[in-house]
Amino acid sequence: MIAPTPDGRFTVVTDLGLDAALLYEFENEAFRLAGQGVVKAETGAGPRHFAFSPDGQTAYVINELNSTLDVFAYDGAMFARRQTVSSLPAGFAGTNSCAQVLVAPDGRFVYGSNRGHDSIAIWTVDAEGIVGDVRVVASGGACPRNFALSPDGRWLIAANQDSNNLVVFARDAETGGLRRTDQTIEVDSPVCVIFCD
Repeated sequence: MIAPTPDGRFTVVTDLGLDAALLYEFENEAFRLAGQGVVKAETGAGPRHFAFSPDGQTAYVINELNSTLDVFAYDGAMFARRQTVSSLPAGFAGTNSCAQVLVAPDGRFVYGSNRGHDSIAIWTVDAEGIVGDVRVVASGGACPRNFALSPDGRWLIAANQDSNNLVVFARDAETGGLRRTDQTIEVDSPVCVIFCD
């Protein structure tokens, strides 16, 4: 993934092979590695996707290869690791890889996708940006590669690539929980969901 930090100071590039996020600044019409440069993940983690809290002070990086979520504090200049947690329920022993992470509009919940366990992970976020124990909800299909929250935070649509379907969930704003609705749409190999105006 490649995207700017909320303050626009850096462009962040997650690199699965390097187990790192690279921070670039734009200077004199060229990108250069910033002062901090490289934010390392655990060896073998495979950083894939990231999302920032609404206040821009916390970054959540989901790791594809070891099914974890890294939590980083961001102060406009530095990233500091605060936490690493699993995206899977205790006792799961199958094959899994993570794909995407999103933060709820109010910043109180973080969501991630598990491909293999075929679920959406849900973490509660405290006032400091730290996440609690993971909860999981079945994604309604196989290989939830992508999902999206509606702008008002009321709905989540999961794109299950291998089962060729989009599944709509109602989201409880108070608990962060997801309830599958009866809305399922067949789509060949869906890999991205975007809400448009």
